[in-house]
Amino acid sequence: MKYSIAKIFKNITNHFTLLFIFLTLIVALFADFKISDKKIEILTVQIETAQKLNSISKENLNLAMIQFTGERTKFKNDIERLKELYKLDLLGEYYLNNKFEYMNDLQELETRLTAYSDELESYLKSDINETKSTLLTNSYETLYTSLKDIMYKDIFYNQRKSDLLFSIAVVTLILSLSVLVWYRRRLKMIYEDILFLYAIERDKNGYTIATEEMDAIAIRMKRKPVATENPANIDPLTQINNHKGLVSSYAEKKGMKDSNFVSVTVLEIDNITKTNRLFSQEATQAILKKIAYTISLHEQPTDVIARTDYNQFTIIFSRPTKELAYKDIEHIRQSIAEIRVKSELKGIIQITVSGGFIIKAANKHLDEAIRQAKEVLQHAKSMGGNRVSQQRDLAESHF
Repeated sequence: MKYSIAKIFKNITNHFTLLFIFLTLIVALFADFKISDKKIEILTVQIETAQKLNSISKENLNLAMIQFTGERTKFKNDIERLKELYKLDLLGEYYLNNKFEYMNDLQELETRLTAYSDELESYLKSDINETKSTLLTNSYETLYTSLKDIMYKDIFYNQRKSDLLFSIAVVTLILSLSVLVWYRRRLKMIYEDILFLYAIERDKNGYTIATEEMDAIAIRMKRKPVATENPANIDPLTQINNHKGLVSSYAEKKGMKDSNFVSVTVLEIDNITKTNRLFSQEATQAILKKIAYTISLHEQPTDVIARTDYNQFTIIFSRPTKELAYKDIEHIRQSIAEIRVKSELKGIIQITVSGGFIIKAANKHLDEAIRQAKEVLQHAKSMGGNRVSQQRDLAESHF
């Protein structure tokens, strides 16, 4: 069974989306913990405030009332802050579902604060008697108990949130490990298929392509000319046009996009010549096939490519701009420069090409354009090779 690269990458996308959701939940939980910590901090301050209220001395009534008013206002403001913080506590509202419980607790706290404030104010303004002291003590204990209950509930709910965080973290870890192990194998499989297709000399013992798309490419690389193609126009080795096919195909396509710029490029392999053969015949043929295929990857319906000499390829591109035509030729040169071949004489050798690039005038004959491209090619070779020269480079060299 062959695997689909499209499905593999679709599944990778889905798994990473799921991982992103889990990581978002983890971040949200950490943010919620910060909110919970702030609530507990406010409740701790409120307990301290209640203790301060309970310890106000009535020896100086004016000072006692000022202190009472300040602490009571602070207490009320803290209750409002707790209400505002709960609006940000989404987990408490939607996961723990304690919205009404929490709001009721705060409402009750506010009621008990009012009752305690009234008892304390009455106590401060009246003579000391046992009844008022008892009422004040009872009211304080009720307020203090309410504060402690809310704090304990917050701690309990934080524990449940912590358990949820731990569960999500474990699931995220397991999912991450499964994605790493599973898709590492799949991506390695795709990479091995690419290496196989890219290799100049393939494994003689046989290699089974594992993916559907790579298998389709392999079939395309082996394709022969269809019955409608004239065999006399096809180079038998590379299965692209020969010179005759170049002329014929150009005649058929030259009027397809009159508004485009037509470029003519002659590429020559730097490492392979008729007189200097570094590689075996079999390796040389594999290199020529690989270069022809690399060029064909950039071919558009209006383009023509051909092998026109032993180590030369002629490329006719039709592009909206001159810059785009030259850019595509440069991409081809760079792609070819990534090919490495082992030579018995010199070890591993990088395959490179030199090129002559010109823009063909509409009234210029194709043979004349190819001749000019070959002149520019000689300039590229004289500059050390592995480059594509243009007409302006040739012109500048004369000055």
